[in-house]
Amino acid sequence: MISLKNVSKRYGRIHFGLNDVSFQIYPGEFVFLTGPSGAGKSTLLKLLCRITAPSKGKIYLNGRVASLLEVGTGFTPELTGRDNIYLNGAILGMPKAVTEKKINDIIEFSDCTEFIDTPVKRYSSGMKIRLGFAVAAHLDNEITIMDEVLAVGDAAFQQKCIDKMNEISRDDGRTILYVSHMLYTVRDLCTRCIVLDHGKIIYDGEVDDAIRVYLQKSGTGVLNYSFDGLPRIYKSKGIQRGAVIHSLNFPNEERLIFKKDKPIEIDVKWESLGELNNAHFIISVRYLNGDAIGSVISESINISRAGEYDTKLKLAFSGLKKGSYYFNIAIGEEGTLSTLVHDFPNVNISFDIEEPDNNVEWRHNRFGHLVLDEAEIIETRLLK
Repeated sequence: MISLKNVSKRYGRIHFGLNDVSFQIYPGEFVFLTGPSGAGKSTLLKLLCRITAPSKGKIYLNGRVASLLEVGTGFTPELTGRDNIYLNGAILGMPKAVTEKKINDIIEFSDCTEFIDTPVKRYSSGMKIRLGFAVAAHLDNEITIMDEVLAVGDAAFQQKCIDKMNEISRDDGRTILYVSHMLYTVRDLCTRCIVLDHGKIIYDGEVDDAIRVYLQKSGTGVLNYSFDGLPRIYKSKGIQRGAVIHSLNFPNEERLIFKKDKPIEIDVKWESLGELNNAHFIISVRYLNGDAIGSVISESINISRAGEYDTKLKLAFSGLKKGSYYFNIAIGEEGTLSTLVHDFPNVNISFDIEEPDNNVEWRHNRFGHLVLDEAEIIETRLLK
């Protein structure tokens, strides 16, 4: 069992980055390591790569290790991309003769052919990660360790890297330990998944069960949301809110990983503070970095009296490609010039799309870049 502790001299506290972590990985396994931010994933990789020594315990490695822990690791900015291939290969244990033999394949894979004799200091972060991954993927090593490196590359290169990792694990029999939050890549790649939380292993086994555990810990798998008592963004001075959203839940889902062609139901409990004309729910979808994707607008609701209501929405994210996203929900009333937003709970509801869709229609006349399907209201009933 290995542990790594950090002692705070100011507060006299001991924090365990890793606490009694123990596992075995066998030759040829493709292991996915995940967990919430701060769980100890990167710390564990640094221990395995011998960058940091454990406070307690021992680590046994049988074979040459190639690691790619962050963008541009081992690169010298003043040297060209070609020179850095030789340097990076030497750092990772590749003899110069082997590098000479594989350099053309490395350059071709990196998609940096045009700039390979340009100093690396002029490379973008994406170019550095492509070059670094290309070197690591072509090493004659038995163990490959990577930490969130694909998050920097574009979608096409991400898929290229995924295919390469699958190839070297399946065909070459190499062992791969891969850290990422991109859950949609796991099923196609990994034979096993380890979930960390607060420096401890909370699950080690089948991929589907590991995803479920991770989602429960990270909040992506939360199916019931209560908004009562939360601060609101739309508390406009001089404007009285006409409606309040109390809660939201997914009655027919076990987890928030949706198939693009399967509509989902959302149950919203809300309160009307008076008469509402031409009101509707607004679901704003964004990437995890906050960039706008699109908005889903429900059918209109007309309420003649104040009261608490339960509205069931049916919607499909058929315009989204596979990946991780989040949405916010609001309720507003459409006027002659604009929409008056009555309530907007500032809660990010995370979800994943499981299957890709290349038939994306791009428009810019509404929120974000996509016009998503209209949400259908199944029923609205007065509770009391």
